[in-house]
Amino acid sequence: MKDGKIKVNRDTTRIQVNDEGDLIEIDFNNQSFVENIMKIYDYSKNKRPKFDDSSESSIEKISSLFKYNDEILNLINKTFGENSVIKIFGIEHPTEDLVLDFIIQLKHYIEKAIEEKKKKVEMQQKEYQKRASSRESVR
Repeated sequence: MKDGKIKVNRDTTRIQVNDEGDLIEIDFNNQSFVENIMKIYDYSKNKRPKFDDSSESSIEKISSLFKYNDEILNLINKTFGENSVIKIFGIEHPTEDLVLDFIIQLKHYIEKAIEEKKKKVEMQQKEYQKRASSRESVR
């Protein structure tokens, strides 16, 4: 039996997030990453406290907003790795506007990574079909 080696090519996108050169990574090869990104977008869109018709006091409103923001920050750390919030924002508890700015800027990179992933999958599917056709013609 011959020994061999299989090396799977895992393309990722690295993004510098501060002047010290710290990076975060977009990894669409990792389904947990994809799930966490979806959670960040969903949570930021659908779970933000609404205060328009609220009878809550100002303190209660601020407390609700802090809890919401903390959950987003936890999801960012879960998605990009421990201490990502500090790397990205330079502080442990950035305000909502900073978090939203990050999410807005991140969207461009996510969309680009999705396109690249789609192209790679399509290319591999074509290659697989080509090999399958070759095997059929040999029979």
